Amino acid sequence: MKRYAKFGIGDKIYVLGGLHCSYPTIHEPCGICHSTGKVGISGKFFTCPECNGKMTFDHERARYRYEMPAKMPMEIGLVKEVKRNKTAEPEVSYMTYETGICSGRLYAQENCFFLYEEAVKETERRNAEFIAEEIRKHGRELTEEECK
Repeated sequence: MKRYAKFGIGDKIYVLGGLHCSYPTIHEPCGICHSTGKVGISGKFFTCPECNGKMTFDHERARYRYEMPAKMPMEIGLVKEVKRNKTAEPEVSYMTYETGICSGRLYAQENCFFLYEEAVKETERRNAEFIAEEIRKHGRELTEEECK
């Protein structure tokens, strides 16, 4: 039988930190009233229906970031391979003694590393992908201040 697990029981691993999502409110100039707060129809002016007269359009954008991995390695106590269908390779995950065996947290194989430096490098790579996606979608990276 082919083994898909990259790690075994007793191996020490570093796991990516948690994925966090924040929803900063972005204040952008209203494109309907051109930031006047009013719209004109037949010579009469009304409160802009888009911004409700606030002159800016407020909306939320999701901002994702991974935390850096913990500097302490965790010891694998359980290896789990689950095959979802006959043709797919199984999904491999691990439980560690530090977070509990059979009652703790499962760590997906793609989030586990032998070396701390590898886990940090992967965290930085994934966060760079999130930033690139923000720039592609919104024209800029969302700032820490916007996410508080």
